[in-house]
Amino acid sequence: MTKKYNQNMTGNHKTEVELSPRELPMNVKIVAMFNHMLALSVPLLNIIVTLLYWLFVRRQSTFADYSGKQSLNFQITFVLYLLGAILIWVAAGLIHQQIPSMVTIIIGNTAIISIFASLIVFWITVMIAGYKTVSGKKFKYPLAIQFLK
Repeated sequence: MTKKYNQNMTGNHKTEVELSPRELPMNVKIVAMFNHMLALSVPLLNIIVTLLYWLFVRRQSTFADYSGKQSLNFQITFVLYLLGAILIWVAAGLIHQQIPSMVTIIIGNTAIISIFASLIVFWITVMIAGYKTVSGKKFKYPLAIQFLK
């Protein structure tokens, strides 16, 4: 459930009304969607940009808070997976310099292919998350480690 703040009849103070994500106003959905879309900003700075944005908007609604946490969890997880693939690629290259073999060539090439494939999957997954979020649905990224709960 997400909280929306409405002014009461007198206009003096705000009251909380519980809404499902589908009933949210479009501006709340767009704010939540930007949590996901910022992942496509400058590589490696995207985590910092998304973190700053999430810290700024997380109190506007629980839907924006949830979307920001999911986006940050996915971005951090993706960077860890990407670093792992890069380390495997570098290790295969170093080993191949010492002991040339077809196995190290295959491992290195597989690591490079997985890096490029994961970048494509990252982009597509973020686009799907943005679409689902602006549609008012909560999106949970697959294979993302839940650092923020």
